[in-house]
Amino acid sequence: MVYRLLRNGLEAGDVFCRHSVRLRSCEDDLIDNDTWQDKDRLIEQTGLRSLTQPIREHLAELEDCLEKRLGEVNEHIASGANEHCEIKRRGAQNRWTRKYPRNTEPVNAPFFDSLKQVNIGSVWHFVAQHCPFMEACDHVLGRYTRQKADPTILTACLLAWGTNMGLGRMAGISDIDFQTLVSASENFIRLETLTEANDLVSNAIAALPIFAYYDLGDTVHSSSDGQKFETRIHTINARYSPKYFGLKKGVVSYSLVANHVPVNAKIIGANDHESH
Repeated sequence: MVYRLLRNGLEAGDVFCRHSVRLRSCEDDLIDNDTWQDKDRLIEQTGLRSLTQPIREHLAELEDCLEKRLGEVNEHIASGANEHCEIKRRGAQNRWTRKYPRNTEPVNAPFFDSLKQVNIGSVWHFVAQHCPFMEACDHVLGRYTRQKADPTILTACLLAWGTNMGLGRMAGISDIDFQTLVSASENFIRLETLTEANDLVSNAIAALPIFAYYDLGDTVHSSSDGQKFETRIHTINARYSPKYFGLKKGVVSYSLVANHVPVNAKIIGANDHESH
């Protein structure tokens, strides 16, 4: 109960950890009240005109800049110079919208159609050869154990959980019995080993020459989005969502992707808003 209350307090923002980056309070990032008494001199030292400018004057300049920019964008669309937008007329009113590709238009990137499809087991074996990520799956008891990780059994376990198949179905379609899969999964697969294995794969991809070709202006850009997955086990984050899971439960894998590489991920409930 103590650990659960502590976790709820940290997530709600009622409990803080000063030496943490993500769980520290907003006040820890601010200067103290005694130093802020000399705020006029501190603001002057920043050299930022927006801080010394009266707020009404600053808002008026921003409004003029916004109105000017809106006029330029609409004029660009109305003249037909923006080929990505189209104007639709409904009676006396005109409105513009984004231009979406139609089914009759040819595919703009037929590169992947020319690649031969391979099964996921072959891809797994290829990655394991060039990046031994399964070495990160060590035994939960550390060095005092006789059981060694079998790559074949580990592959079956990881594929079973990764494809949401489950160990029972994997045992039915393979020559590995259910108890062996359960034992390997409980001993070698946990959050720490999965995180380290993912880091090995992500760092190996980032070291490839093709990684830099996705940069925009010599800068790595990233985006965050959530994927909905139905859960086989009712965990603390599993929630009902009729829109995505019908009458079943699921979770959201909120991932940070940079140049097609998942840098970080967090599992949240289906009822949690991703923007938070």
